[in-house]
Amino acid sequence: MKSNLVFSTTFFFLWITFLIISFNAKGQKRCNTNELMQLQLNEHPEIMAKKKVLDRLVLEQQQQTVNQKTEKAKSALVTIPVVFHILHNKAEEDISFDQLQSQITVLNEDYRRQNSNATNTWSQATDAQIEFCLANIDIDGNYFEGVTRTFTNKSEFNPQSFDMFSSSSGGKEIWPDYLNIYVCNLDVFAEGVLGSAPFPGYFAAYDGVVLDYRVVGKQKIVNGTKAYKLLTNYDLGRTATHEVGHWLDLEHPWGPGDGSCNVDDNISDTPNSANAYNECNAGTSCGSTDMVDNFMDYHYDACMNLFTQGQANRMIASINVYRPYLVNHNKCSNCLSSVNVDLNFQNKVKTIISNGVITAQNDIFNNSNISYFAKNRITLNSGFSIDQSSDFRAFLSGDCGG
Repeated sequence: MKSNLVFSTTFFFLWITFLIISFNAKGQKRCNTNELMQLQLNEHPEIMAKKKVLDRLVLEQQQQTVNQKTEKAKSALVTIPVVFHILHNKAEEDISFDQLQSQITVLNEDYRRQNSNATNTWSQATDAQIEFCLANIDIDGNYFEGVTRTFTNKSEFNPQSFDMFSSSSGGKEIWPDYLNIYVCNLDVFAEGVLGSAPFPGYFAAYDGVVLDYRVVGKQKIVNGTKAYKLLTNYDLGRTATHEVGHWLDLEHPWGPGDGSCNVDDNISDTPNSANAYNECNAGTSCGSTDMVDNFMDYHYDACMNLFTQGQANRMIASINVYRPYLVNHNKCSNCLSSVNVDLNFQNKVKTIISNGVITAQNDIFNNSNISYFAKNRITLNSGFSIDQSSDFRAFLSGDCGG
């Protein structure tokens, strides 16, 4: 009996060691963007002609920004509405709202250069003037808290497929005019891919960032241990920072490259480099020091810390050309237009303010404290209910509660 226990314990530790080594070997790839873009082109070659025209416009706007200002270019702040689509087969994959909110915090810190590990190594490091918010209006105009949750029969999603974007394949369809972030099981230990994202201008039905559920947000400590300790080097939410950079039109610093210095990322202030840098390594290539700590390289989360001004210019130019719907929207506004509320509130404190009409048919229960403010009318339809443990107040008021 004792020998069997020793054998089982030894086997367990060998198995854990194998997983760690296997993931580190494969996980150094970190993202799957370029491969997926090629798959999209194979399926939809007609995309490329239009994309080439729009890419030229992005380059022109990018260069125009540089030419117009001798000092660092600063654009108006852009706030991007986010919807998380959680595709879960097991309970641990259905990650908490707090964990998702921590991912929004990381994105805002990194894109506004408020990250605690920012350094002065590179003078061109900058605030990209881009922020992120959880959308509070869904695609049907209903009140929303930025998250959809879908049970899937798939135990994991192949990162070389587009199944996560199709309900018939166990996923969920894209919501147009949002940043769609899909959270699912990418089977990282077998595939070695933490996430992926499309560049602008590809097939609209696949226009979503994809993350393995184990790398979303800052990992919580549970009983003194990080929730997913085998991914300890990717536990600060920087996979999303990297992948959203692709979604906003940033290449890796070595471009779509071939391991040489012949291909670049179209950003003048990121030094040309030949290959990715894994873990927290440093080095030189193409005749200069490589910017290994750029968010678009493959470093561990703790060793990434900057976007450059050129990258910021590229992202803003790309938004103007490819995603102008991000510039003016009310998807995260504290002052909603007429809104329907059918989201149930359990153990929540919430205030909803409308510059028009609020129509509600939701349940309020389990010690919730909910207030509705509307300029014109509040209608409580059949289906609206509140339990004795909760408080509810409705007010007709001036514009946005004023």
